[in-house]
Amino acid sequence: MATAPQQSPVGQAPRNKGLLNKVSDTTLSLGPILVGFALLCTAVALSGCDVESAQVPDTVRPVRTAVVNLSDQAAVASYPGTIQAQRESQLGFRVAGKVAARYVQVGDKVAPGTALAKLEQEDLSLRLRAAEAQVRGAAADAEQARIDVKRYTQIKDSPAFSQAVFDKRVNTLEAAEARLKDAQSQAQLAKNQLEYSTLVADDFGVVTATSIEPGQVVAAGQTAITLARSAELDVAVSIPETRLADLSRANANVSVWSQPGEKITARVREVAASADPVTRTYAVRFALDELPETLQIGMSATLTLAAKSDGAVAEVPLSAVFEHKGQSTVWTVDTQGGLHIVPVTIAGYRGGSALIANGLKDGDVVVTAGVHKLDEAQKVRPLENTQHAAL
Repeated sequence: MATAPQQSPVGQAPRNKGLLNKVSDTTLSLGPILVGFALLCTAVALSGCDVESAQVPDTVRPVRTAVVNLSDQAAVASYPGTIQAQRESQLGFRVAGKVAARYVQVGDKVAPGTALAKLEQEDLSLRLRAAEAQVRGAAADAEQARIDVKRYTQIKDSPAFSQAVFDKRVNTLEAAEARLKDAQSQAQLAKNQLEYSTLVADDFGVVTATSIEPGQVVAAGQTAITLARSAELDVAVSIPETRLADLSRANANVSVWSQPGEKITARVREVAASADPVTRTYAVRFALDELPETLQIGMSATLTLAAKSDGAVAEVPLSAVFEHKGQSTVWTVDTQGGLHIVPVTIAGYRGGSALIANGLKDGDVVVTAGVHKLDEAQKVRPLENTQHAAL
């Protein structure tokens, strides 16, 4: 049997050589890619070294600040109140009658002599005419009696003169004159009653209430119009019992909500004898020393009491104070922009400010915003709109 010829090693050489050629070609084609990958790795490594070797520059943080100004006054408290008249009168007719007209409404401003309301005057006019007629009759009787006395006096030296008749005529004259005076008084009273049928204002003020309407029959003295007199105004507030002692030594200022920034000095005028049973506060009235033209009864106001403190205090915004290790503290800024944490003692509060009794000196610069995000290692730069923290 014939056998297949065996391949010699010499015959395999050409196939191996072809495989090597293909590998070599592949290597040559991947060469640029491998080179690029190597260069990329090198660049990344070098850049990493640069990042690690770079130093982060220090940043200066801008902050809002306020300059401390010490003062010897500390605010006791601020209380809301309303502008009210010191005197409020309930006006009424001095005679009875039927209301013919009412000339004012609630809120109207009136001056002395302004007609407020009027009664029907027909009956009062008739009464006045009757009284005037009585005056004329009494005057005629008195005149006749006067003539009789004068005539009888002329025959005083005559035998026909009688002292008894003369005395009688004198008494008749005196009685006639007395009736004349009584009639004149009745006529004046009727005239006054006719005038009383028109209700007029006796002072400057504002109408706060009306209790009558046309057609209504009213009695003498019945309340018809309530008038708040605007010549003297008060601020009515409620003061807690713990603050009553401050009233005698505090300086009071009033600011009206509709006119922010304007302050009016005030003084204690009246303190209630007992506290309100619900709120346990005392009603206190402060008289206003000045009355701006724009001030009106019923406006909302804020009363601020300021009393002398035992030592100098500084007023800073509440946003400048924070708690650190159980202690109220503030940040202060030195001339180099460094931060320092300073414990302080709070003497009280006023509005949106805290009153610092200890810990700050006059001229200190305190940070007023973002205090919870600061650290003593930071450098800061005060903004240009630095304010002065003062009372």
